[in-house]
Amino acid sequence: RLWCAWELFTLFSFQGHAMAKAKVHLIPLLRPHKSMDKGARMLKSAEETKRESEDAVLNSLCRFEVQKAKTYDPNEEGKLRAVIRACGENKFNTNIRAMAGAAIH
Repeated sequence: RLWCAWELFTLFSFQGHAMAKAKVHLIPLLRPHKSMDKGARMLKSAEETKRESEDAVLNSLCRFEVQKAKTYDPNEEGKLRAVIRACGENKFNTNIRAMAGAAIH
């Protein structure tokens, strides 16, 4: 979601990285991996499935691309994208990816 990424970007832009990182607690929203059938998912422990799902979410954030992020309201999305372009899409992507990388390590 573009709004979530925007909020993280502003937090990390206006505070020191260490201070911002201390205030952020990422909670990946989990879902079963599509490539596994129901039987295979049932054989895994809940903790193992949770860990793999969290890793997948954080790894996808490490490859974040603002162009793929969306909002519900296209008018709001247009306004956010205008501000993001002014800041620089590469800078935006880099900051989100760095935040995700820090959460992994």
